[in-house]
Order: sequence, then structure tokens, then C-alpha cells
Amino acid sequence: MAARLVDQLRAAGVLERTVVLSFRLERALAVQQIAPEILIGLITLTRLAPTAPAQLVGPYWPLLLVNPWYAAWAHRRGMFIAPLDPQPDRRLWLYRLLRCDAILTNDPASTLKRLGRDSTL
Repeated sequence: MAARLVDQLRAAGVLERTVVLSFRLERALAVQQIAPEILIGLITLTRLAPTAPAQLVGPYWPLLLVNPWYAAWAHRRGMFIAPLDPQPDRRLWLYRLLRCDAILTNDPASTLKRLGRDSTL
């Protein structure tokens, strides 16, 4: 499956701007093994610290309340942080305060609008 995904990303010409995220680290690592240039990320519902061998961590947003140092710790380790928050609009202030790099949301256009940014590429 990982090889097929990499082939499709290459065919679409988007491999160099792709980050592969998964709830299972071994799946993301399988993709990176085939295409080392791909950045990988781990989405987690339970890890209280950014300890995965990934370039991006996506903790479920309540984990940032339990461990407010999560984002700073991730940045010290050279990781990007993008909290998983299906409806982040009420917590955007928190993500700004914590200096999160991105947000994993169900409605990117709405979140961008709330941030005062254009949703077109």
C-alpha cells in the first residue's frame, strides 16, 4: 500500500510537498522507507509527549491542556506540531499561544476564514 501511495503522489507531481500522517507510526514509516524525502507525522489520541520518530506530531487537542509544554517540547526536538481538532475555531487563541505550526481540522476553509486568511491556493 505504501508503494502505491508513493507512486500516485509522484504521478501527481506532489511528492515534494506532501506530509503523510497516520494514527499508526509503522504505516508512516513504511511510506518514508520507500520515499525518504517524504515528511511523516503521527496523530495521537494518547501520547502525552512528542516522542515519535516523526517530523510532525498531531496530538488530539485535549493533550495540549494536559501537557501545556507539548508544543515547546516538539519544537525543541525539531518537530512541527499540528493539533488534531475537528472544530478548532474556539481554541485558535490557544494554538497561537502555543505556537502550533498547523491545525488538523475537519473544515480547513472555515478555520482559515476565522484566521483571516484566504482559503485558495
